[in-house]
Amino acid sequence: MVQFRNLVNDEKLENWWSNGANQIAFSRGAKGFVAFTVEGDLRKRLTTGLPAGKYYDIITGGVVNGKCSGKSVVVDNDGSANIEILSSESEGVLALHIQARL
Repeated sequence: MVQFRNLVNDEKLENWWSNGANQIAFSRGAKGFVAFTVEGDLRKRLTTGLPAGKYYDIITGGVVNGKCSGKSVVVDNDGSANIEILSSESEGVLALHIQARL
């Protein structure tokens, strides 16, 4: 998350989403996106603000031998993506940034 912070430091908070309880998501300009849940599954199509492409979740993995070792997310041309964080997962957070593009 240190790299995430360094990449998005000067970017505005945008694309705020909340379920009104214990789930939130937002982008930092067109450089980063993060989603959190502390209550139940989060399954939602959200605007990430990121350029189109496939990204690895920096929380659950990285790139090993050219492949994602954790979750991956496909961002469409309009910047939206299907975001899923299950309550059974220990992290409760998903984070993407422009340098996590596969």
